[in-house]
Amino acid sequence: MAATWNIEALKEHYDEKLKDMERHFDRVLIEKDKAVLIQEQNAKLWREQANEWRATVNDLMATRLPRGEFDAYKESNDRIITAERSRSDKGEGNKGGVKDLWGYIIGAIGIIAFLVEYFKNK
Repeated sequence: MAATWNIEALKEHYDEKLKDMERHFDRVLIEKDKAVLIQEQNAKLWREQANEWRATVNDLMATRLPRGEFDAYKESNDRIITAERSRSDKGEGNKGGVKDLWGYIIGAIGIIAFLVEYFKNK
């Protein structure tokens, strides 16, 4: 830089300052472009995740059981369980097994009688 300030020295000085400012603004614009690109990528990722979340919530809402249906289903099951409990307490269903047992006993006696007669005649 010149020791004395004259028109040419001032022009040279301000030209250098202007070039410094231009380089600085170029760097700022490049950094801004990088920041915008990163922000656009983040926004795209956020939108994808939001769409995935929205689809999940829609699936849950479509497949969930409404409260009214659940209450009706629970009430129906409670009635069935209560009826089965009362049948069990009364011993219903046990008598059929005893009747079937007599049928097996009579069938076994018949087979034994057949075998006795068969081997007796041989």
